Amino acid sequence: SIAFELQRSQEERQARLINYFGKFKQSINQTSVVLRPCDPPSLIR
Repeated sequence: SIAFELQRSQEERQARLINYFGKFKQSINQTSVVLRPCDPPSLIR
């Protein structure tokens, strides 16, 4: 059905976004740790 296809593509897009943002946040965290090692962890998150 069309509704099922829409639902599935939406879920795939959401999963891709979550995955992308996860990598994005991870790289930002790593960069923050490298650039500002003396900052308290609360500022990095």
